[in-house]
Amino acid sequence: AVENFVNGRGERLPLTSQEALSVIKGLVSVSDPDEKDKIGEGLSAKLNVPGLIGALHELLGSYDELTEIAGMSHPRAVRRWESGIRSPQSSAVGEQFRLTLKLCAIIYDGQVSHIKDWFNGANPALRNKSPLELLTQRDLRGVSKFPEQLLSAAKDFQRAPVA
Repeated sequence: AVENFVNGRGERLPLTSQEALSVIKGLVSVSDPDEKDKIGEGLSAKLNVPGLIGALHELLGSYDELTEIAGMSHPRAVRRWESGIRSPQSSAVGEQFRLTLKLCAIIYDGQVSHIKDWFNGANPALRNKSPLELLTQRDLRGVSKFPEQLLSAAKDFQRAPVA
């Protein structure tokens, strides 16, 4: 699954967004949502903010959702973080993106379009709110108030029989 990339001094190097996407796309063969959650956790920990944004942009298809998740009003800031020109002022942004990547890892079923649909669609497990809506409701630290509910809803989605 996720390998440790180490430089000559023994320091762990962050994965690139493309390496992360390769791992996530490999999860299509993993049927256990709890295993996908563990792999997503390890993967998200190995990505820096630019890598997280790059991978999430590919999975979600636009910067709009990332802008909302970060609590920003314009995607320009998110693009600057991705390029490394600037960094988010709060570590909560990275936590939000890490949670989002875990959710993507759990629900990925071979169709990237299903990820965006899941994030934007009303979800009965979330009282008919969209996962994106719950991601944008933050606690005092600036991170989602509902990480466990979101993870549970993602696992339920993964376990649901295909129609």
